Amino acid sequence: MYRFVEHQADIALELQADSREGLFRAALDALKALLVPESDQSKTSPETAEKLKYPLQYTSIKASGYDDEERLIGLMNEFLYLCQVKDALPLDTKKMTFDDRGCVTAELATIPKPPDLQFQREVKAATYHDVQIESGEVWRVRIVLDV
Repeated sequence: MYRFVEHQADIALELQADSREGLFRAALDALKALLVPESDQSKTSPETAEKLKYPLQYTSIKASGYDDEERLIGLMNEFLYLCQVKDALPLDTKKMTFDDRGCVTAELATIPKPPDLQFQREVKAATYHDVQIESGEVWRVRIVLDV
């Protein structure tokens, strides 16, 4: 016997941008907004980091895959690892590059996560559940996050 049960442990994220790069940037921005409480958003600007004398670092995260969906999910999961395991706080995506071998690299300006900043939720992973990027004049995707 089996039955299907509603599960409330996921969040769906809908992204829209004018380009592939914009879509990937929007995904990282959305994850940061989901992790950092609104009351602490002011701590996530390069200007604030400079004022507070946090050491600004440049960190690259990479993902590869056979299509943009796999690369996007991989990059989002690398971002989550950087934040939740390495305790880094990304401030800004400085550069996003796509190569001809199926790899995407995001260069991020980061600081060590301030001790007084607590992420408002743990996001376990971006999932492949029904992910399909629509490209054209406007790029769109819906991603389910496991929380």
